[in-house]
Amino acid sequence: MARRRGVTLWKRDRARTFRKCPTASEARAWDILRDRRVLGLKFRRQHVIDGYVIDFFCVEHRLVLEIDGDLHLDPVQREQDAERSSHLRDRGYHILRIQNSDVNKPGLEQALRRFLDMERPSPASRERGRG
Repeated sequence: MARRRGVTLWKRDRARTFRKCPTASEARAWDILRDRRVLGLKFRRQHVIDGYVIDFFCVEHRLVLEIDGDLHLDPVQREQDAERSSHLRDRGYHILRIQNSDVNKPGLEQALRRFLDMERPSPASRERGRG
């Protein structure tokens, strides 16, 4: 069978290759994120969603975490990133992009905390919104 739940064998093999040969920033991020080390969140690395290989994915929050290096400054790459993000958002995923320079425990934890705070507003902010 060439496809499994919408994932081609080629994409699956590509994701496996990316897991075996991560960029330095992705390897550093995985060392920080693995085994629920940050805020108890479980991440998968190099996960395929709708034909896109995602750097890191938290199923519980439908959170796509992308680590962006200098390649993502290129205008063509920016356009591709925007299309990909739009596609995934339209399907209910949340996208969080982190620069290579922010790949450290405090940087990742701060970004993930901000995301969780936006996803789950505090009781006080929910009460203000009812007014």
